[in-house]
Amino acid sequence: MTTALVIGGVYGLTALTNPITQPEESSDWKAPSHHLRLSAENDILFSEDADYSHGTRLDYAQLMKNGDYWGASITQSIYTPYHNSTGNNIGERPYAGHLALGAGYIKTGENFGWSAEFQIGVTGNESGAQEVQDFVHDIGDMWKWDGWDAQMPSEVTLQLTTRQDFNIGKFEINGSNGWQSDSMLYTQQELGTVSVRAGIGYIFRYGKNLPQRMRDTAIGAANFAVNGLTKDSYNPRASSYFFVSSIYLEYVAHDIFLDGGFFKDSERTCGKQPWLFEYRAGLGIIHKSIDYYIGCVVPTMSYGSQGYTPAYGTLSIGWNW
Repeated sequence: MTTALVIGGVYGLTALTNPITQPEESSDWKAPSHHLRLSAENDILFSEDADYSHGTRLDYAQLMKNGDYWGASITQSIYTPYHNSTGNNIGERPYAGHLALGAGYIKTGENFGWSAEFQIGVTGNESGAQEVQDFVHDIGDMWKWDGWDAQMPSEVTLQLTTRQDFNIGKFEINGSNGWQSDSMLYTQQELGTVSVRAGIGYIFRYGKNLPQRMRDTAIGAANFAVNGLTKDSYNPRASSYFFVSSIYLEYVAHDIFLDGGFFKDSERTCGKQPWLFEYRAGLGIIHKSIDYYIGCVVPTMSYGSQGYTPAYGTLSIGWNW
């Protein structure tokens, strides 16, 4: 994972030092209607290997005749305590893993778009969290966590996530020198056995040839390789490079990984924080229909006894055809 982020960062810096060239016009050229993206988040890059240890999401979106998209996804999340132990520690996160399959819909518009995703998943041994973490740690020659036998029990999860995207036209700039900026406000709601929460966020981008995709860099549900807000000024034949930054505030009424299982009772070792805030920043690049993103995430503490400010890195690559 660390090697991939270094390579992505070097590639991004190289792209920033080279001028953008416009590919030759082609009468048989068609805009891509298929979008596949692989995203990963890991805490070891900017912080300690603990709490939210790793997240991976693979999502796909396909353009439909009416201009909207349908999507599918697979998402895995891995959680561990702060200290390595053979069991769960009081005052720390319990061991937990979650694997989910999702189906979604993305409604597009110039000033307003929305998306929704329904996920069915599983916790416990069937989530494959221990196997994936051990595999990654073997590759990186890192020590392994010893308490996966104490992870939260297996149960089926059902989750519905919806979000609404609003374009903020007042902050949109199209400079004569090719530099652009845009921003959007979005609201999101989650309801199901995994979590009950709602929040509001703001995303700002600045760069050249800003695309419709690569706005929200999180790997959460209802966030696919394309966004609901269209971008008429985008030239898909040209490369893009830009800075993207976002903030997000949410209220959490229930979190299965901290409050215990919905269908099966599980060990509670700490109490969640109901209000969470998150800041993201990174660099996005599009070259020859491939999307690259590298960035960092700084969230507030997710439970009261956490005792430190977490941070983790994020990387994604997308293919468009």
